[in-house]
Amino acid sequence: MVVIHFHGGAYVLGGARQMESGWGPEVLSKRMGCPVLQVQYRLAIEPNSCFPAAVQDGITAYNYVLKTLGVKPENFVLSGESAGGNLVLAMLRYLSTYCKGILPLPRAGLCWSPWLDMTVDTKALDKHPSVTTDYVFGSLIAWAKRCYIPTDLSPGHPYLSPLGNEFDCPVPIFVQTGTAEVLYEDHVLFAERMKEKGCKIELLEIENAPHDTFGAGIILGFAKEAENAADQAAKFVREASGEGVSNMAINHLKGKLNTQGSFNGCKSSLARFTKLDIDNHEYTSTRPQRSHWKLAEQGANNHLNI
Repeated sequence: MVVIHFHGGAYVLGGARQMESGWGPEVLSKRMGCPVLQVQYRLAIEPNSCFPAAVQDGITAYNYVLKTLGVKPENFVLSGESAGGNLVLAMLRYLSTYCKGILPLPRAGLCWSPWLDMTVDTKALDKHPSVTTDYVFGSLIAWAKRCYIPTDLSPGHPYLSPLGNEFDCPVPIFVQTGTAEVLYEDHVLFAERMKEKGCKIELLEIENAPHDTFGAGIILGFAKEAENAADQAAKFVREASGEGVSNMAINHLKGKLNTQGSFNGCKSSLARFTKLDIDNHEYTSTRPQRSHWKLAEQGANNHLNI
C-alpha cells in the first residue's frame, strides 16, 4: 500500500516539508503500515499557479507512482487535509470522468476536514457559532479565493466546490471532521449528499475538535484523537475493496481542546506538471518545472482535457 498525501493551507500556505506538515502523515504511515508520500504542489500565491495548477501536480504525482514506481491502483490511496482534501475530491472527479482507459482509479480517498465550498460568504464565516473554537477565519478564506480561483471561473465550479456538485464517485471516500469546526455542517451535508448519489462514504466526527485535527492535532491537544482517526482510516482502506464499507457510516470520537504540542516530520515528494484545460478555459503555468515528471499517454503536449 502507498498513500499520496496533500497538505492543507487554503492553497496559499503550508508545504510538504518535514517541519510544516509532517506529523499527520507520519501517524498515518505508522497506522497503515505503508509509505506516505507528500506532494509539494504549487501554491496559488506563486506566479501563474492558480487553479488548476494544484490539480495538475496531483495528477502528475499519481501517474508517477503508478507508472514509474509501479504501484498497483488497488494498493494506492489518495489523502488530503483541508485544501488538500478539496484537491483529492477534484482528482477523484477528474480520474473517474476523463481518465477511463488511461489512468486507473485508486483504492480509496481520505479527506481530512476538506474545504468543500468556495462560494461561502467569508464575512458570514466570521459570525459562525464555532468561530471561537476554530482557527479558520473569513479573511484567510477571502485571500485564498482571490489567489486560487481564476477571474473567469465561477467559485461554484465543480472542481472548486464539491458541495453542491456531488457526484457518483466509484472510489470509497473517508471524511473526518470536528464538531467545533466552522466547516462541520458542510462536511455532514456533503457526506449525506454523496451517499444519495451512491457513493460509499464514511464520516468520522471528532467531538469538540477544530479544523484539521489530522494535521494539527499535535499542537492543538488532539494527538490521541488524530491517532484514533488514522486507525479508523486504515480500517476503512482495508475494507474499501470489499463489502465492509457501507453507503454511509457516521462514527464519533470524543475530544477535549487544548493548545500544547509540537510538529514532527516525515519525508516529502515533489510533483510538477504544466498544462490542463477546464471546460475550455486554459490556464498555463510558466514556472520552470522542478521535476522531470510528466503525464504519459496524453499526447505530445502533455495536454489533459476536461
